[in-house]
Amino acid sequence: MKRSTVAPFWRAALLLFTISTAALLSLTTAKADKNVPGVFGIDNRKVVESTDPPFGSIGRINVAGFKRKSHCTGTLIAPDIVVTAAHCVINARNKAVHATRSVHFVSGFRRGEYIGASTARRIILPVNYSFKLEKGNEALLQDIAVILLEKEIDAASVARTESARPTGAPLSHVSYPRDRPYLPVIDDQCKLLGEKSGLWFTNCDTNFGGSGGPLMVRSGEDFKIAAVMSAIVPGRFSIAVPIRHFAPLLERAAVGN
Repeated sequence: MKRSTVAPFWRAALLLFTISTAALLSLTTAKADKNVPGVFGIDNRKVVESTDPPFGSIGRINVAGFKRKSHCTGTLIAPDIVVTAAHCVINARNKAVHATRSVHFVSGFRRGEYIGASTARRIILPVNYSFKLEKGNEALLQDIAVILLEKEIDAASVARTESARPTGAPLSHVSYPRDRPYLPVIDDQCKLLGEKSGLWFTNCDTNFGGSGGPLMVRSGEDFKIAAVMSAIVPGRFSIAVPIRHFAPLLERAAVGN
């Protein structure tokens, strides 16, 4: 089946985090497969068999609290720094940032085994970030977050980054989606369809829980994270924020602001 292409204009995107709230799960009733609205045509996702770098750097972000739990995907880019989507660390009910003690990153998670784990000690969001379930281009560009961890995780697992726009090479998107939450999956044959307002529009297959998951470019055996998954327009394309937009957050992390 032919994959989707980017339309010139789009109205709304669905954020891709899993949460045990019926109101949010009802978003999947849009015109797409309600179970996997981020799969475009044939499902190209497969289980990641390797735990070699950079796959050990990719993990689950688990958020637990009173009568709620949720998960997203994140990537370790330094022993104590994780990049992900901003909405992953926001309480959808009160739009407040989750308490750091409730946010846990589990690196290389595979059926209960993992490389390392830590709670958050600090969460950094864009200045004036505003949480919305449906977003336009400008707001989605702000859907980025940096999590500073309480303790460092094996530095050998840290992912490398790539700020350049890929030129025709396949992208690889890794995530812990709602339909397979205990093993990482990868779509390694997707591509960049276009760029608008600084966002990437791709045909990378994903699902709820895939928010914050990396989109990587490959050179030989080397993978580098180039963008972070943020949202989908069901049946049409997925939307990612290029890693270059994380630079201001990382600078703030370095100086403690």
